Amino acid sequence: MAAPIKENLTILKDAGGAELVVPEQSSGPRITMTLLDETGAAVPLAAIQTATLTIYARDEPSQPIINSVTQVDIKNVGRGTIHATSGLLTIEPVALDNSLANAATELEWHRLLIEVGYSSTKRLKYEVDYPVRNLNKVS
Repeated sequence: MAAPIKENLTILKDAGGAELVVPEQSSGPRITMTLLDETGAAVPLAAIQTATLTIYARDEPSQPIINSVTQVDIKNVGRGTIHATSGLLTIEPVALDNSLANAATELEWHRLLIEVGYSSTKRLKYEVDYPVRNLNKVS
């Protein structure tokens, strides 16, 4: 959904350019990005030591963690896959990753913090934001 990231924050948009809104407790959205080093070259899987994901409610005062996803491994396991040579990272949140921290809100912004360690001492950090819509009857 997202183009290769050159900045460290992306707000997801649909194919028409509108902000993507995810229904509460639904799977997805599939997020793709290309991991780039400081020169703009793709970071291959062989150079990556760690890749982790944290999901939290961005605008809630305490920024609570969603679904216990705090520094969860996504290096070709669980929610994440990284292509061997192109640096393409795909993240697929599960339904509970789109649970609401505050059931009283109509729309809650979730932030995905992606942290990648590569080439022994280098680090990449990306943030991806998207709103989750309260379905009210979901329990």
